[in-house]
This record gives sequence, structure tokens and C-alpha cells, in this order.
Amino acid sequence: MVKEIVVSEIILCHKFVSPPGWISEEYKNSRQRHGIVYVLEGRAHYQMNGTHSFTTKAGEVLYLSPDTSYVTSCYDDSPFVHMTVNFQLTFPAALSALPLCLTPVNGQKICQIFMRLVNVWGKRSAHYRVLSMSLLYELIGALLRETDCEHDSYRKKLNPAVEYLEAHCCEPFPESALPQLCGMSETYFRRLFKRVYKESASSYRSRLRIGKACDMLLSGMYTVTEVAEVCGYEDPAYFSRAFKKIMGKSPSRYKTANN
Repeated sequence: MVKEIVVSEIILCHKFVSPPGWISEEYKNSRQRHGIVYVLEGRAHYQMNGTHSFTTKAGEVLYLSPDTSYVTSCYDDSPFVHMTVNFQLTFPAALSALPLCLTPVNGQKICQIFMRLVNVWGKRSAHYRVLSMSLLYELIGALLRETDCEHDSYRKKLNPAVEYLEAHCCEPFPESALPQLCGMSETYFRRLFKRVYKESASSYRSRLRIGKACDMLLSGMYTVTEVAEVCGYEDPAYFSRAFKKIMGKSPSRYKTANN
């Protein structure tokens, strides 16, 4: 199941100049927070988890999740100038789609968003936390779009199935119809769909159905049984289990809590 990206707290946001030859072992054991780094100048060597390593350079973006550990070493020929934002997420794995290191196509735009974020956070003027949170969401969205660009050709191949899913998610249909719409074998379709959307077509469909159920419940016009029927669940008990699996609470509790 794809987790919603909810930033619970921004901890740190700054532009930092690491001098030539500087070594940081701050995260040698483990990170406790999410981090995004944009490299402005210079180079740095990252030794990750004691196993693999890489060198990052100007124009690249790093996403460092809380489960990573590493040592950072700056090269002797120049300072390592970078912007960093550290934050916490309600669902820690929600940004798993982001690669460790990315060279963005729209690097200038991402750099500009990051600079605005650093400036707003650094000035700490009125409402700076709200403004910073908005800019962080904008930054994350821009990075996710960069990641999506890598799958554009695959998305086009899957588009007939996705469009059908979105239009008919609450109607009964054989799952074998989806790969047929795309002219693919079932095995290749399952593998490609999971690669692009980070979940199975069945999970994608379930999210669409439960999303519709949420809207119906919040309208106050339908009972739980009626919602289950409209959303394609013949058994209200099964609907309640499916709803709770995705939303974390039963349909009746969800309806009560949000009305």
C-alpha cells in the first residue's frame, strides 16, 4: 500500500560550506530523520553503510532516509557547498520512490525552491514554519516528478489499463483484462505496473474504491452498507476489513471522526 506523504516536522534547513578535507561521522551509526541535500559546489564522497560508496557533485540531489548510515568526506581541492533540509514523516517509508542520488532535469527549478526554503527558514519571520512546510512539500513534489520522468515511456504503455481502472474500479471485471488492454502478458504487466506505481494493480484499484467510499461516507447521505454496495463490495464485513486496512479505522469510525 502506498503511504501518504505527511511531513510532521522540519528540524533543520540551511546552506552549509564544508571546508576542503572535512570529514563528518555524524551519521556513522544511523540517521534519525529524513534529509534532502542539494549540492551547489564542490564534491563529497559518501561511504554508505560500510558497503558501497559514491561521489556527489554540483547539481545533484541526495535523499537520505532514516535507515541509512554513512561517513561524508570532502575532497581537498575545494569546499563542499550544499543546502540541507532535515525533517520527519508520519509514514517513514512514504518517500521510498526517491533514489539515493538524482541528477534532476529541472535542476534550476529545484535549486530555486530549495533556496527559498533555506531563506524563509533562516529569517524566521512571521509564519515561517507554515511557509517552510509549504516549500518543502513543493520541493518533494518536484523531486517525485523527476523520478516519474524516468518511467514516462512505461506509463504510456500502462495508460490503457490505468484509465480503465479509474473509470471502472467499482465494477466487476477479470484482472486478466488489464494486461490485454495494454497488449502485454500478465507476468510482464504485473512486473511493470509494480515497478512504475510501487504497488500492484489490485492494490491500486482498492485505493480508488476506498477513496470513493471515503467521499460517500463524508457526504452523510449513505449508510456503510450502501457505500459498500456502490463501491463494489457485496459483503459489508469484507468491505469494512478492506477499508480498515487502508484507512486505519472502520468505515463507521471514519465517518464519525470526520463529521
